[in-house]
Amino acid sequence: PQTGALRIGAATGGPGNAAMRRAAGGYNGKLDNIRIVSGALDDASIHALHEANEPRDHRADAIAWWDFAKGTGTVDVHDISGNGMNGTTVNLPERAVVGVRWDRTERDWKRAPRQYSAMYFHDSAMIDAEWKTDFEFEVPSGLRSGIYAAYLRHGASEAYIPFYVAPAKNTPKAPVALILSTMTYLAYLNASGVSMYTRKVATTDRVGHAKITEEEWMPIYSEEKTAVEFLWEHIMEFGMGVYRFHSDGAPVRHAPMRSPNITCSPKAFRKDLTADTDIIEWLEHDGVKYDVITEEMLDKEGVELLMGYAAVMTGYHAEYLTWNMRNAYIEYLNRGGRLISMGGNTFHNRISFHATVPGVIECRKLMGGTTLGNDVHYEAISEFDGLPAGKFRELGAPANEIIGLGMTDLEPMTAGTYYKRLPASHDLRASFIFADVPDDIIGNFGKSGGGVVSEEIEHSDYMQGTPGHTLVLARSENIVWPLVSEDGLTEPKYRLNFDPRSNIVFFETPNGGAVFAVGSMGWRGGLYHNGFKNNVAQISRNVLKRFTDPAPFRYPV
Repeated sequence: PQTGALRIGAATGGPGNAAMRRAAGGYNGKLDNIRIVSGALDDASIHALHEANEPRDHRADAIAWWDFAKGTGTVDVHDISGNGMNGTTVNLPERAVVGVRWDRTERDWKRAPRQYSAMYFHDSAMIDAEWKTDFEFEVPSGLRSGIYAAYLRHGASEAYIPFYVAPAKNTPKAPVALILSTMTYLAYLNASGVSMYTRKVATTDRVGHAKITEEEWMPIYSEEKTAVEFLWEHIMEFGMGVYRFHSDGAPVRHAPMRSPNITCSPKAFRKDLTADTDIIEWLEHDGVKYDVITEEMLDKEGVELLMGYAAVMTGYHAEYLTWNMRNAYIEYLNRGGRLISMGGNTFHNRISFHATVPGVIECRKLMGGTTLGNDVHYEAISEFDGLPAGKFRELGAPANEIIGLGMTDLEPMTAGTYYKRLPASHDLRASFIFADVPDDIIGNFGKSGGGVVSEEIEHSDYMQGTPGHTLVLARSENIVWPLVSEDGLTEPKYRLNFDPRSNIVFFETPNGGAVFAVGSMGWRGGLYHNGFKNNVAQISRNVLKRFTDPAPFRYPV
């Protein structure tokens, strides 16, 4: 006889990290229309049971009759037999996925719940590692806002546990807020190891013989090899972000905060948090008074969190955001705020938070949106909030509408290049930006591939919503091939058909506000050059000085 909880999709294993016993023999795949009846059924009754929609439609006594479509977006599992055999999900098996009744005529699970009544189970899914507490640290009252880390040592090994201190409530705000891209950090959860991937290249030796060699896939990113090796050794024990794949090959759609993020720490992945510290280093060097706030705070508190700051800066890679976050930026600008985008691939992908499980985001991408292109467009309505998923550009809300720039499909991740100033940079409206910058070439240096146009880049596009009065100040030159994308593998004779580029832009917004955007994740890599005495740092310095000046910008008419 059954004792304890009935589990669907896994057996019960030994002790776990918390009160719940761990799962064993996890199932990979979908389940739908699960029913338990009293006694064995003949073939005709089995067929009738299969065709029945509700318990009253079938004459056999139903012990349990689970409708997985009910409770989509929650952890609740509903038994409609009347016997109260309700349950709860563990590790958030995916819902709002097509089931056995899907007839391929409907794409929205809310309009046809019977067609999207399955659950998709993964034995590699983990929403909460349930690690036991080893130590606690109480943030001292009055500790300055910023990025901190607990530094752990054990013999020759070391580790960092980053945490962020926001300004205390009801205290004066600094002139500048740097919004850390914590949702992008989470989306890339444990996606380290790019330096361990290689690609094959056809070359010719000195005597003209063809040969195949291998080169590093993304040489711009540098990683501490021991951190990468540790991650790969324990890769299935930690949580996964939306750049990973489950053990059955399905793309990961849920990324949890309650798991160790090995990539989000110093000396690991030279991206995201580690790269944002380059901006912090520059702010510290210049003595700028700033606050650090996180994106989950912005999602929760909205535009009121931003009001009171003379200028708001986004970091190196603010790719993932919710509708609430996007709306907060727009409202801040409409009220006269000033926004500085210090990176690339900004405001690109939509995410949503789970309503009741803290610290879990969902990201569903349209066909081709994942690394292997195997997410499915017919499940592109988010489970967590029921809204369309995908890139903001695909949803009719491109980043160009906010910062004047949008993601360039081609990504120069093999080496960096520079910007060249355009005639608009000499417009009187932009004179403050280039004060003490006589150079025509901007950023032909830096730690990110030797040039500030590198990694992921953005360009202006009036068809995508770049405001008509935008000043396109500079454009990239000599993008380095091969690029890390499909077009980057294009045979050289066809490359004239592609125009990969990056831009720097400036424009004014209503009520005295303005936007400045640099269009490249590599920009931060040039700030430190020559002891912060360079045109990248000077331009950034000029913009920050003017954006914190209360004198309003004049909106062109």
